[in-house]
Amino acid sequence: MTFKLEELPSELLWLILEYIPPMDLFRAFFNLNQRFDKILRLLHYRFNLSYINRNQFGYFLNTILPNIEHNWIESLYIDDISDRIYSINAFKSLKSLTIHHLRTENIVSLANDILVELKNLNSLRLYSEFELQERDINSLMTVIFSQRMPSLEYCYLGFQDHGYVGFDGLDSRNHTLSLKKLIIDRWCRIRDFIRLLHFIPNITHLTIRLFDLNVKGPFAQSLNTIDDFTTLVPNLIYLRAKLAEIPFEIATKLLFLRLPSNLRELSLSTWSIGYGNGDSWKSLLSSKFPYLKHFRLIISLDRIPQNYLVASSADLDNIAKSFNQSKYFLDHHSNVLINVNDYDRLKFVLHTVQYPIENFQTTLYNSRHCTMSPSMIKSAYRHVTKLSLTLFDERTSSSANLSEHRYFPNLNQLTFLSNIRNECPEYSSDEYFNDLKSMINLATITCITFAEENHHYPNKLVNLLLNNLPKLHTLIIPYRLYTCLETQSICNLKILTLIFAAYSSISPPATRMRDILTRHQILTNDLILELLQTLFSSFSDIQTLTLIVRGLDGFDSQFSEWLKANLSMERNIAYDLLLLDKTLQFYF
Repeated sequence: MTFKLEELPSELLWLILEYIPPMDLFRAFFNLNQRFDKILRLLHYRFNLSYINRNQFGYFLNTILPNIEHNWIESLYIDDISDRIYSINAFKSLKSLTIHHLRTENIVSLANDILVELKNLNSLRLYSEFELQERDINSLMTVIFSQRMPSLEYCYLGFQDHGYVGFDGLDSRNHTLSLKKLIIDRWCRIRDFIRLLHFIPNITHLTIRLFDLNVKGPFAQSLNTIDDFTTLVPNLIYLRAKLAEIPFEIATKLLFLRLPSNLRELSLSTWSIGYGNGDSWKSLLSSKFPYLKHFRLIISLDRIPQNYLVASSADLDNIAKSFNQSKYFLDHHSNVLINVNDYDRLKFVLHTVQYPIENFQTTLYNSRHCTMSPSMIKSAYRHVTKLSLTLFDERTSSSANLSEHRYFPNLNQLTFLSNIRNECPEYSSDEYFNDLKSMINLATITCITFAEENHHYPNKLVNLLLNNLPKLHTLIIPYRLYTCLETQSICNLKILTLIFAAYSSISPPATRMRDILTRHQILTNDLILELLQTLFSSFSDIQTLTLIVRGLDGFDSQFSEWLKANLSMERNIAYDLLLLDKTLQFYF
């Protein structure tokens, strides 16, 4: 094959090689001959360094980087582990940067030493599952929403729900002029949202989470003094918002009526049934937004609304008729589907079709829904990439009731919640798994989570799943369940997260702890060493092991010293101890 490639013109060979992942490309062609080495040096590169271990990252640093032109590196995906993000300093011409697992201790340096040097950066995505300090986030915002990043057009900030974001530190004399698309996946008070709008005057697409517990107080009385959003963000054509603790009437006055009338898409998610009146929406949308093409709505409730009849499809049709029988919504192709399930934690979900966002929660069985064609139901969830399924004891045994033959073809993350009682009879794992395969495309799933340490999951079902996920690279699971897994089902994992109820510095744990918890719920120092040895010997592709303590007892003051004494660099083990998150991470 090599000799046939050598016969191709350089221009064609150049095109072909750019489609091969850079790590594979170098292992196959580097030092083959001078012609290939010259082409490798001058290619345009898009590096994805997520899910690689220390040896692979070392190959990138020591073999690839010295033999390419850094100015031709256009995009980079990287994890904030073992200070890897500081390698970004070498890539001054980056156009796209994505960082996963961002930690609060690196944010200030990222903002002030790294991002400000990337003058050509067009796209920035930051993700973190950790608790980030507000002062560190403010430092990041000060850089992003200023002219210190003159080329930034797209920004995604995906942070966990450990607080809310404010914008008090922004400089009113130095706002961004380049930013067009912004996604902030963290809660924001309405007053802070309005302040943000002053700093993004050229924004066209905005996604935000909004809440305010005091919208009926003095702030609501000052509505007339708030700038119309048309003057602040005149180019806004797309708004997606999750709304909490904001009544529909207040949101209408404070938000919807102030938006630019040239809006093309409005997508909303809320936990209030007050947003479920189609007549009110028709009046607002038809009068305020003449150019609106798409209206998306999701209402998710953990209980059935009072005075609502939901026993049959006819009852649900009656609830949805203000949407589904409205000429306005029919003309705009905004059908509404209602799902009701007494066994789920979300018992009532109203949403437009297609389901508009990537996250969805349901059960496999026992859902009731309003009338809709089977083909529309089957295709309604094609945009969902993150699905949460609740397991429960009672269910129908007939596959004919398989939640109306919904289908999820494009999942990459699957999470299981459990309402199963520990004392329930043996769960019908084979039957559930067979039915699950008819609703979910298992071939696309890369991450599976069993998130609840103190809930019961059927061992057989878990093993069936893990043996049938060909692209799986990430597993998040309680340690007590991990001990029941078949090794061959998880030996190719790249990221493993184990959840514990408590930590004990002594082994066996104190009597008080053993009286409350089983030994597989308690993380000990001896167990840490045992896990590391097992992963070294049996998991050749493993990149990260994360140990999380979910209970009130976290790591004690002596634990850091124990780590230093027992995990020296001579053993080639790197780690991070995140005390606020009660999390310990090892990197291989």
